[in-house]
Amino acid sequence: MTINETEELESKLIGQALTDIQFFNVSDNYFVFSPKSQVVIDGGVVLTFNDYQLVIGWSEELELVVLTTNTIETLLGKLDFYQIPTAELLPDGIIGSAVASVQTTWNWYYDLDDELEQIGEKQYIPYELVLQLEGEHSIQIAAIAYRIENKNIHNPMYDSQGQLLISIDRMVAISNDN
Repeated sequence: MTINETEELESKLIGQALTDIQFFNVSDNYFVFSPKSQVVIDGGVVLTFNDYQLVIGWSEELELVVLTTNTIETLLGKLDFYQIPTAELLPDGIIGSAVASVQTTWNWYYDLDDELEQIGEKQYIPYELVLQLEGEHSIQIAAIAYRIENKNIHNPMYDSQGQLLISIDRMVAISNDN
């Protein structure tokens, strides 16, 4: 089931302690722009809380980045993927912190029939999820397209078919001009 309403997400996450973060990648490479604070991957992120798990990642079936409570294996389907070691990517003290607030930015689409007519309800998918944790930490996860200039992310734009930016304690301004 895909979660598509911020209020529902807030009710599930606020007050929950983050107990684990796992990063997954499909391509051979991923980009670490700043150790312990900024990485771009193409598989998914699994956020585990006291009694809840949230997965943000590439859906092989939809060919879009989605937010779900399914497993990463279900989401990535038959794609070959691997888990990225998180020791170099996560700052000390982030695991165990509770969620204080949730911010989201959404995109949407309609399913279409063979005549390209809309069928069903509007489907919501995430552009961005920002978790402010109690204390000093924040986590920004966003589906983006971007360029690399001087070993930095340049001109990031929301893109539901893009890669996943994970930025910790360092918010990245993302354009909605795509």
